[in-house]
Amino acid sequence: MKKRLLSAILAAVMLLSLAACASGNSGDASSESAASSKENSLSVISMKMFESKAGKYGKVQDLSGKYGYDAALVSASDKTNYIYMYLPDAKMAESIITDSDGDGEKDKDVKKKKSGSNYAFYLQDGDTVYAQYLRVGNMIIAVTAQPSKKDSAEADAETFFTELGYEM
Repeated sequence: MKKRLLSAILAAVMLLSLAACASGNSGDASSESAASSKENSLSVISMKMFESKAGKYGKVQDLSGKYGYDAALVSASDKTNYIYMYLPDAKMAESIITDSDGDGEKDKDVKKKKSGSNYAFYLQDGDTVYAQYLRVGNMIIAVTAQPSKKDSAEADAETFFTELGYEM
């Protein structure tokens, strides 16, 4: 039941971000580089850090109260969306990325591109959305756009992940 609820919530967040295309603090992570000294492991960033970095692209919408976990959305003027979610556990975060409709089957347009001991990096290149997702533990950071904006969204995602301290 929780998985379906979280999947429904992600679907709502994704719909909100897709709609934008068409027209708080979690944990004690420092604002220093998110990359950990441990090889193949990354550090979670706080929602506050996300807000400080993503806020330069547009207005930060804090969605935390609506979903029961920390969540934020920034829809930039170029229709690229920046999303932050800090979920109850890593399994839920993984499921939200790979099974967004909650039907128990992995989404065919989402592919894992890189992973380490506590993270996974995904690319979604579908008919309705282009997205890059980084899951670190139970945190998700996503950059989404319309498929027609794929090239600029790729560059935007690379820049944004680097600003957060992640070298994807």
